[in-house]
Formats: sequence, C-alpha cells, structure tokens
Amino acid sequence: MKKASGVIAILLLAVLAFGVFVGCGMFGKDTAKYRQFNAFTVGEQEVSVGKVIDTFNSLYQSYNRYASADDIFNAAMSSLYTQYMKVDAFVSGKTPATHGYAELDGVKYAKYVSADQAEYAIKYVKYLIYTNFDSAVETELKKDFTLNDAEKEDTGRDFKKFDDLKGATTYTDYLIAQLSVNEDMDKYIGKYYTDGDKVNFTADSDLSAYTDEHATQVKLDEYNSRVKQEKDVKDEDKVVITKEQLEKAQSSVVKKYTDSIERAYEIKMSKFFAQQVNDVIVNLITQLYDAEQGRSIDGSNFEEISKKLTAAYKNEVEAKKTTYNYKPETYVTDIEGLSDSSDILAVPDGYNYIFVKNILVPFSSAQKAVLSNLQTKLGTTDSEQYKKARTELAAQIVADDFDSEKDADGKYATVEGLFEVKSGKIALTAKGEEIFGTGVVSSDKFVELMKRFNTDTAQHSTYYDYVVRVNAPENYTAKWVKEFVAAADEAYAAGKGNYALCVSEYGVHIVYYTDEVKAQTLDFSTLAKCLDTTSREYLRFKTQYTTDSKELVSKALKELQKSYFTVKDDDGKVTNESKIKFASMFDTFLKDQGLNYDKSKATTYSED
Repeated sequence: MKKASGVIAILLLAVLAFGVFVGCGMFGKDTAKYRQFNAFTVGEQEVSVGKVIDTFNSLYQSYNRYASADDIFNAAMSSLYTQYMKVDAFVSGKTPATHGYAELDGVKYAKYVSADQAEYAIKYVKYLIYTNFDSAVETELKKDFTLNDAEKEDTGRDFKKFDDLKGATTYTDYLIAQLSVNEDMDKYIGKYYTDGDKVNFTADSDLSAYTDEHATQVKLDEYNSRVKQEKDVKDEDKVVITKEQLEKAQSSVVKKYTDSIERAYEIKMSKFFAQQVNDVIVNLITQLYDAEQGRSIDGSNFEEISKKLTAAYKNEVEAKKTTYNYKPETYVTDIEGLSDSSDILAVPDGYNYIFVKNILVPFSSAQKAVLSNLQTKLGTTDSEQYKKARTELAAQIVADDFDSEKDADGKYATVEGLFEVKSGKIALTAKGEEIFGTGVVSSDKFVELMKRFNTDTAQHSTYYDYVVRVNAPENYTAKWVKEFVAAADEAYAAGKGNYALCVSEYGVHIVYYTDEVKAQTLDFSTLAKCLDTTSREYLRFKTQYTTDSKELVSKALKELQKSYFTVKDDDGKVTNESKIKFASMFDTFLKDQGLNYDKSKATTYSED
C-alpha cells in the first residue's frame, strides 16, 4: 500500500475544519468518482466505496501514529464486515415500518427502526452540523475579536444521579432506549433553539434554522460576554460584536460548508445529510443487534443471573464474617474506606458508626486571615481564648446562596445572620432556624439545604453519606476533625433526622444524623428488586448484566462470522461459502490506489 498517499490519505488535507461525523472523515474531490459505487455486499446489504473511504479516514485520524496504513485499512474493512453482518441479521425477515420517516429519500434503513429512533438520528446529524458551524463561526469572529475561553459548566456541586429507567420493565429495554438519548443535544436545543413553547429544531435536512433569530441573539450575548476588554474600560467604550457581524460570519460558514461538501462529494447538501442520517441509523441498528443479545439475561433466563448474584453475595458475606471474627479491627478500615462500589456485608460487635450529612459554611478569606494572625499571636489553636474568638467570628459568617443566580461579577447572593453564640456555643438564629428547621428534619429537606449552602461538595456525588464513629473508645483516632465528631455524637444522641452545629478551622458545620451503619441484606430474587436503581442490588445486577451480555455479543459475532465468512474444515475443504461479495469497482479502487488487500483471507473464518 502507498504510504499515507493517494486518495486514502487525502484526510491529511483538511478540506473541512468542522469535525468528524459518524461514518465520515475529511474528504477529497478525487474520491467522488468512486464514492457512490458499491464496494461489496454482506448478505443483502450493500456497502459503498465511499463508506469504506470514510471508515478508513475516521480510523486513520485516531490511529495513524500507532499503526501502518495497511493495518488501518484492514481494521476498517473488518469493522465494516462486523457492522453489516449485524445489520443484515437484524433486518432479515423484519417487517419494514410504515412511520413518517420510513421512506425518507436516501435513508434506506429508516424503515427498520422506530419513528423515535429515526427522528433522533435526523436531529443528531443536524445537531452535529450546527455545533460544527458554531466552532467555525467562532474561528471567524476571532479574526477580528479576542475572545476569552467559554466558561465551562460547573458540575462540582451536582449530586449523584441514579439511572432513570423511565418506565422500562427490563434493563435491556432501558439500554435500547438510551441508544437514542443525547443529553448534550437536548441541552443545546433547549438553550439556543427553544423560545418559550416554540422549538425551532425540526427533524429534517433544512439547515436554515441555524440562523434562527432567538438562537442568534443568545449566541451573540454569549460571544459578547467573552470579548476581552481593556482594564477599567467604561461600558460605552467596550468592544462589542454586532448582530450584523455575527450574521455575516454565520452566512460565510454555512456557504463554505455547503460548497466544500459539494466539491468533495459532488453531491448536494441534502443528499450528504441523508447519507449521514443513514450512517447514524446503521450504527444504531448495530447497537440494537448487540443489545438484543442480552434480552434473555433479564428475560427468560433471569433465574440464572439471580442465582449467580445470590451465590456470589452469600460467599462474600461468609468470607467477610470470617475475617471479622478473626480480625474485627479490619472493619474500621473497611467502613472508613467505604466507596460507591462497597457493600456493607457484615458489622462486628463493638463498632458503632453512623451516616451523617454535612453542610459547611466556611470562613471568608478575611476571617481566615484574622484567625491566622490570632494563632500566630497565641501560638496555638487549642486555647480557650482562640476557640472563643473563633466561635464569635463564626457567628459573623455570611453564606453564599448557591440557589441564586450569579451577578455580573460572577458572585452568588449571600445570606447573613444565620448564626449566633449561645452559652459559648455556635447556634442558629431565629432566621437560621426558619431556614434550616428545628427538631427532626427530613433527609430530602436537608439535601435541598446542602444544595443551597454547602461548600463541602465531596459528599454530593457519592452513594453513601459520611461515616463517623460515635461513642468511640478513648484510644480511637478519628479521621475527622474532633469538632465534627463531637457534633455527630450530639446529633446521634438527639436521634435520626436531627442535626448539631460546630465550629472548626474550616467554618461552621451543620452535621445531620441520617442513620446507623448496618449490614445490608441484598435480595436478587426478583427483577423488580434488581431494577431499583437506588439499590445495592441494582449496581451488582448492572455489572453482572454487562459482563454476561458482552459474552453473549461475542458468541453471537462468532456465529455470524461462521455464517457470513468462508469456513473450511481441517482438510481445507470449504463447508460454508462466504456471503460477502465484492464488486468490480472495489477492485478498480484498490488497484488505482495501490492497495494490497487479500479479500479471500479477510473473509475466511478463523478461530484466532
């Protein structure tokens, strides 16, 4: 094969600077004479030379530093065989759908998926095009303006999200539904192309809505918020991108994009769009085929996975109990190192731990400086004088309200007057009690308060709350600051749902007692129990399902290869003729490009 030259390596010429779509790389006009011709068939499914080129290009961009062009071409062909074997198996004998997208021009596979899946594919391609437009528009604007980096979405305060099965009665159905869900696309449409109840993002090849008035204005505001300004510049002197300038950049990008597609492919944009939608649906069908291999796991063969999970769980429990009988102190390491993947299999006698939630309202930088100076003066943080001053300072803490919108300076609204000193201890004021509640507070309410005030966000994204040992022996050293442990003890004494306050070097802690730490009893006897997405059973079921389904997919692929590839017995006699047939144009393409590809070897089944 020619070394990174000819048509295949045309990807080195960045004809399009708009990213990579599913099934396409970068294009060169010289490939147009081949693109629309059939390269080979897999069963009844035709694969074009263009598809071969695009698949190679996509792999080449990612792996050209690590593999030769010959190896990449072989990998591209192998992936296409696998993909279209699955497609052929999926659509064979399947009654074509009759929904509104079933007969889309140039989208031959739309009739083999649901209307929702076809609509998703169309919108996804449009979304990719629009976001590539955005990237190119920004490049155009940067020729005349200096733009600061876009502010990344802050996810540091997000709480752990559990899978939402959305009514799916099996995990297989949930996985299939997820194949046509893209949260980034939904956010994009909601942010730019949704104005009140009006959504201007249709499931078709019409790209004119890219310059929708509402979307353009939102994008303009965002660009202007990023324009770099001179220090202390007055508002009237600020550099501003006008709507006309943005619209000019948008028009230029759309025209360049459309022209480059037509030059590279020698086809109209509408046909290119249809090809991309078809490729997305082909990928979707491949994933649907794989997903269906796992249907028996939580269907007819559920009892098998149930027994497997139950046996593994019981063995782990017995092993852990044995360990704790001989070395109960290892429980401390286990429970204090609890992670999302941990189960509490047993609890030895004499160890009393509780789960707590924490809201930390921190000292300000200025307050920390005051405390630092006081520590330097006193030479300690353990004296009563220091602690008294720290508590009095804590009563003056002003909390950020993270539920509020940031102002022009990027700051949240604040809440004052939450704390006071009572009998030498930090306490809530009447205002604070009104916000946080008194007596028993529900866990859900406390979580809402965490969202609003907490700066100790490490616990937000974890399955378990913090674990604290209460009524601990004197020789025990806690991993938490002693004030925090004392507050946990106080909340524990008051009972579940109560909280206690303390002051540490960090600020004010509001420590909420959730529950005692107890051994968990897991039950895998029914699918319903396994599909409770907040449960420990679900996590184990999901992991085992993934392992088992991968094995089934691998087994199914081997069977497909035996069916579609040439199979020979030990004596070299052909026992199965290949269902992969090559067209003459593919041979012409290989010859013109100097490609050496052993078609017979590539389509002969091997156990290796």
